[in-house]
Amino acid sequence: MGLLVVAGCATSPTSPAPPHRPALELDAWVLEGRVAMTDGQNSWQSSITWEQRGAGYRIDLVGALGQGQIRIRGDEQGVVLHQGEHSFHAEEADQLLAEATGLSLPISGLRYWLLGLATPDTPVTPVTDAQGRTRQLQQAGWLIHYLNYIQVDEFDLPQRLRAVYEPFTVQLFIRQWTLI
Repeated sequence: MGLLVVAGCATSPTSPAPPHRPALELDAWVLEGRVAMTDGQNSWQSSITWEQRGAGYRIDLVGALGQGQIRIRGDEQGVVLHQGEHSFHAEEADQLLAEATGLSLPISGLRYWLLGLATPDTPVTPVTDAQGRTRQLQQAGWLIHYLNYIQVDEFDLPQRLRAVYEPFTVQLFIRQWTLI
């Protein structure tokens, strides 16, 4: 009888959680969500779709931060911003967006920050959690807070983040990640 009680209390070994791969391995992905921005006086909101394929990307902002619809396409050759009937060209996305719309959104850093990664070759002060996920980055004057993660395949990817560079605050809620 004692043997049955002991056997009844035994638990089967649990299998380890699947390993999580570093987001740095991701080279092609699409995210869909919402972005909100404030400059301390004005606020804007937009839906966002960001498709990244290697160095090439396409960002669609609809209801675009008070600007209508904005489409940004970029690669190592440069960046084109389409806004209504107008097109603007530049070598660098951050400067182009600021000049064309007056908005300061860190496109060059966001490509990495969206994955919970620091921008390469730029000094960074990271804070990670017990699972090794980035909870906070301080880089290029921006302070990025990672508020929530979701698991997509074997990757833990940010779902909510807030980036602050006074007086600017950018908040992103990522509704869906698609790995391509």
